[in-house]
Amino acid sequence: RARPSSARLYLSRAQLGSLIRKGHEVGGHGATHRHLSGLSSEEVDDEVAQSRVLLDNIGAPRERSFCYPNGRYEDSTVRALGRHGFVRACTVNEGVVRPDVSPLHLPRLFMRNVAPMAPGWPELLRGPS
Repeated sequence: RARPSSARLYLSRAQLGSLIRKGHEVGGHGATHRHLSGLSSEEVDDEVAQSRVLLDNIGAPRERSFCYPNGRYEDSTVRALGRHGFVRACTVNEGVVRPDVSPLHLPRLFMRNVAPMAPGWPELLRGPS
């Protein structure tokens, strides 16, 4: 089976701009989708800076979110986000946002193929303790 082309997998800049104008948030994910952990501080800074430039070019509002590629990040990544104006960042750590969670370390709630009211369903929404 043939893999879809990148044109079918990703939105164009025009499509992203249209989403922004309609009120949707479009955030950063790095410039080239490289795993940011393990890169030098300069490489991390460049990935984050170029991600900011891409968002500037499509007219994204200045209060911006980021999603760590593959969920991996280090302290240098978090510092780079702050330097380049990102105010929130999603990890792949499972959980729910609580008042003591840093906005640059947001967990995710993974939606599973579980019917509402199935046994254990409320626990899935609470996430790990």
